[in-house]
Amino acid sequence: MEALNLHQLRILAAIVEHGSFAGAAQALGLTQPAVSAQIRHLDAFAGVPLFMRDGRRVVLTEAGRAMYRGAQEMLGTAEALSRDLVEIRSGERDRFMVGGALAYATYVLPAVVTSFVFTHPGVWISVVDGSSGDLVERVRTGALDVAIVTPSRIPLQLAEQVDPTTLGGDDLVIVETASAPFSRGAPVALRDLADVPFLRMSRRRALATALDPLLARDALEPARIVMEVANWEGLKTAVRLGLGAAVVFRSVVLDELRRGDLRLIEVDGFAQSRELALICSPQRRNERMTAAFRALLAHLEAQIPAAAGQPHTL
Repeated sequence: MEALNLHQLRILAAIVEHGSFAGAAQALGLTQPAVSAQIRHLDAFAGVPLFMRDGRRVVLTEAGRAMYRGAQEMLGTAEALSRDLVEIRSGERDRFMVGGALAYATYVLPAVVTSFVFTHPGVWISVVDGSSGDLVERVRTGALDVAIVTPSRIPLQLAEQVDPTTLGGDDLVIVETASAPFSRGAPVALRDLADVPFLRMSRRRALATALDPLLARDALEPARIVMEVANWEGLKTAVRLGLGAAVVFRSVVLDELRRGDLRLIEVDGFAQSRELALICSPQRRNERMTAAFRALLAHLEAQIPAAAGQPHTL
């Protein structure tokens, strides 16, 4: 029986994240047979299979869940150690890893972090994306220093460790092209949405269906989806060209709304928001707190609400 190694554990984590051996292979730049071979080694180590089939996806068995929890712990520790060694070799102690969901890593954090680096030129910062659950675990293990997450995804038993700070919310809004609006520029009733085609993100289907409970309440049909796209930029382009409307986070479309490329559809009775929280790794907070990191926390807490489109904030 071979010992575990980090390469195998990264493959295991990638399969869980992408839901398939093929997805993990593509993400890691490996062949699918190579991924399968490493999982066979892990199966042999565990003595039982770590995955089972569920339709087109593979899911963890009980042993797989235990192995995955251990993998997260070990990968987080290895990443934190690697960062410590880089800092020691370079003589820099102010290298920070900041995480957020894809929308925030793309549309919120770059501007906020850039404004901080301008005033702290000796600081090095890396911005990464991930799901809230993944980000919470990476912050807990020290692989990330700080992250923006959805508070509801923070397990109660971990809340004290990651020390969440409430940042307010990011509204869900319905956008359409400004050049030929389906709404004709006026507020609409829920029943009028039956005439509006909708677009959605292929990986964020819950956003497009955020209207459905309200429609069902009034005995109306679900939103009519005419196309799925793979990323936020593709979604915004299709909406701007007039193919349909979309439910998005306000932070994703702030620039387009300010420029007038997109406009909001005001729908009576539609008001939803995703809460945001800033979490911090216990290792950084308790053992590696520096003046620069303390300043970064204060900067993120002050600037993220405005960058996410919250009114009356600075």
